[in-house]
Amino acid sequence: QINLLKLMEDSNVNLVSQTDIASQMEAMMNMMNRQDSPPRTINTRHILFIVSGAFGELTGQIRKRMQGSQIGFDRDETAARDDDYYARLVETKDFVDYGFEPEFVGRLPVRVACHSLSVPDLEMILSQSKGSMLKQYANDFSGYGIDLNILPGALRCIAERAHTEQTGARGLMTVLERTFRNFKYELPSTDVELLTVDETTIAEPDLQLQQILSEHPADPPRLPTSEEPAKDEAAEDVAPAVPDNSLRAQVGEFAEEFESAHDFLLKFQEDAIDALVEQAALNGQTVLERCRECFKDFEHGLALLRCKTGESTFEIDAAAVADPGQALTARLRDSAV
Repeated sequence: QINLLKLMEDSNVNLVSQTDIASQMEAMMNMMNRQDSPPRTINTRHILFIVSGAFGELTGQIRKRMQGSQIGFDRDETAARDDDYYARLVETKDFVDYGFEPEFVGRLPVRVACHSLSVPDLEMILSQSKGSMLKQYANDFSGYGIDLNILPGALRCIAERAHTEQTGARGLMTVLERTFRNFKYELPSTDVELLTVDETTIAEPDLQLQQILSEHPADPPRLPTSEEPAKDEAAEDVAPAVPDNSLRAQVGEFAEEFESAHDFLLKFQEDAIDALVEQAALNGQTVLERCRECFKDFEHGLALLRCKTGESTFEIDAAAVADPGQALTARLRDSAV
């Protein structure tokens, strides 16, 4: 808190961090080109600072303070109020008692209390938000050729259970992960093509999973039969299996997602797609999950590369998939020549 005091006043703040890898690489290239790195600072005079948080026990302190100043019937009526009511009555002393420094709180003169998310709010977030977690689960299942069908009653049930978690929208992830965790591991090895989720699935996920597995047992490994001639194992070692088109399509889906989020176009070569599909299979991931993990924070290096070259389209080969950081460093080094 003390370190933020100067930042929140009229001061010049250095934009380059000593621990920022991109800044270190840029400084190294400037040094190689015998160029001085210009100082980059920003003045905070016209910056609006917004500080937010859950402050779980704060309303309890306010409740205790308010009840201590009342007696009789008014005390009973105040005790029946919910946390949203008490949050609107917060004072500077409450923040200080909670653990904030008086100097820090004094620099935040405007306080606004947000209402807790209701069940309809959570249901709307689940079904209508752009980055809905439910859509992410649907994409994960589609990577294995399984369509996810969520019935309206199940949406309501998920929202109600998330509301009892009292952790805001994060409760949705808790409920969804609790529901679908075992489905993600068990269903890909079956012939299930459609997973319909209702209230019973949310309430008893393990029971529903066992019922599905009893109707669609996992496919056993195929063995040569008299009607099907045995395959030459040596030939199988020589001829690699061609990845399924639906798996390869997920690489294109990631490229579109990356371009939409960061304004960079990634063009994956065939060997890069094969490598991503293979890595996903080895790690028990969907190809989309593997792409997101492999190229996490990749946009920061690309932004620096665009500053040097002006390019926004980048070819991704197998070497970049194997070691994205090393491939990016090599391109930055080449751009400085």
